[in-house]
Amino acid sequence: MLRPLLLTAAVLALAGSATSAYTFDQEGTVAAPRAASHDGQPLDDDFRIEGHAATTTSSTIDRAGVSARPGERATSGAAVARNQAGLALRRKAGEHVDVGLEVDGAWGPTRTTRDGAPVDAPDEPVLDVALAVRASTPLGDDGSFRIGWAVNAGAHQAPIRRDAGSTRRDAAFLFRAAMVPSLRRGVVTLFGSFGVATETDVPASVFVSDRQDDPGVVHDTVGVALTVAAGASVELGSGARVTARVGDALSRRVDAGHYGPQVDVGLAFDLGK
Repeated sequence: MLRPLLLTAAVLALAGSATSAYTFDQEGTVAAPRAASHDGQPLDDDFRIEGHAATTTSSTIDRAGVSARPGERATSGAAVARNQAGLALRRKAGEHVDVGLEVDGAWGPTRTTRDGAPVDAPDEPVLDVALAVRASTPLGDDGSFRIGWAVNAGAHQAPIRRDAGSTRRDAAFLFRAAMVPSLRRGVVTLFGSFGVATETDVPASVFVSDRQDDPGVVHDTVGVALTVAAGASVELGSGARVTARVGDALSRRVDAGHYGPQVDVGLAFDLGK
């Protein structure tokens, strides 16, 4: 009689321990929000292949003298990558419209989280994949001045370490939209960009109740930042074009209110007719 009772008690104890609540810690890397890529002008040819590289020149996430107060835990476990690079394939879908696929990577995490807490974030790159739709509306008879529009939707995949273990990945929703006033004069186009872009975060700690399944590493879309940029594109001939712009992302989630100036340089080649 005693042995069945002991066995039952052991099974109940194991079941109770298997469903008890717990908390795990995380450290991850996320990409800085950026303006959707567009100079406000339509594609001249059927296809465009373009690449770009960007760097945050002076990140406010990692400014000198910022650190968490002793004994205070950060609510964010996410460092922000300083550098970005990517490729895009675009196809003309109408006189003033093109569609495309954009793939980006971001690396070089800051030494602190958004909350200013020291963090040893993963060095593996953040990966973004997005579908892009761009359009432009000519204003005036010659079409030199236009209002461009750009929308990106896809997934943002971040590298995350859980409980200082191996690096795993989790995806979050990615969205960008921008209005782009644009003025073309000969081979030079001047443009501005005003829009929004999603921000993502890696919570520093995740609580799992006894009624939940283990979610694995957690990476969430937590809001949107306002994006601003200004730049110029220059036609080099034979379908080649170079673009340079300077921008920033404004956010209440960053203590200083913005992520820091970002310089972006791109090179594109138009193909077909």
